[in-house]
Amino acid sequence: MAGVEHRHRRSTPGPGRLRRSNADLEQFAAVASHDLREPLRMVSSYLALIERRYRDKLDDQGLEYMRFAVDGAKRMHRLIDAIMSYSKSARPGVVSSAVDANAVLGETLTVLAAQIAESGARITRAVLPEVRVDPAQLGQVFQNLIGNALKFSTGRIPEIAIGAVERDDQCVFSVADNGLGIDDAAQEHVFEMFRRHHPQEDIPGTGIGLATCRKIIENHDGRIWLESSVGVGTTFFFSLPKALPAGDAPVIQADPT
Repeated sequence: MAGVEHRHRRSTPGPGRLRRSNADLEQFAAVASHDLREPLRMVSSYLALIERRYRDKLDDQGLEYMRFAVDGAKRMHRLIDAIMSYSKSARPGVVSSAVDANAVLGETLTVLAAQIAESGARITRAVLPEVRVDPAQLGQVFQNLIGNALKFSTGRIPEIAIGAVERDDQCVFSVADNGLGIDDAAQEHVFEMFRRHHPQEDIPGTGIGLATCRKIIENHDGRIWLESSVGVGTTFFFSLPKALPAGDAPVIQADPT
């Protein structure tokens, strides 16, 4: 079984420079999102209008072209949302000294309940520890990893196992599936932006979810990596700092700049 771990390879910028960089990224994403949404909304509106008024006048090929255009607009909407999500993950938000990962996972499974029911997935979960993390961003990591496990199930009933172990001052979480698996060459790039390893027509997605997970985990002084075998499945691992004893640390509000 092959494994890949993502590590920093470049020098770490100073706190002030990093805050400015993150703020610039979020501001750029917000402006770009607004500027892209307006023309995209117009395109989507006119496509819907054409489909409603002229559907009976289009032949099969015309209807297929219309479907391609509508699907492209929907993918663009999802991509804009994903870019905004990635930009917001550039800073931790509110990091609590003791977050119950069981509660966060429970909320995530509720959000994914329809997909889980539709796929018939079997999900097993261990008792998870308390960690130092922004609970909303931990939920985002769980949602991306479990969502991928549901999506890449290759037609079989998904089997997903979520667990965790404690190692020194860290807790290492795992999300394991029985899906397609990822070949060795692709593993080197799975956490990069816009990296997709399956055709959009086969498995929809933006190629940003795992990059967002990496950004969130690294912002919390953790690591993320994977082990995978093609045709067998993939296990994603990520580490987060253990919760501090009660009274040892306050809730930390991230610098909004």
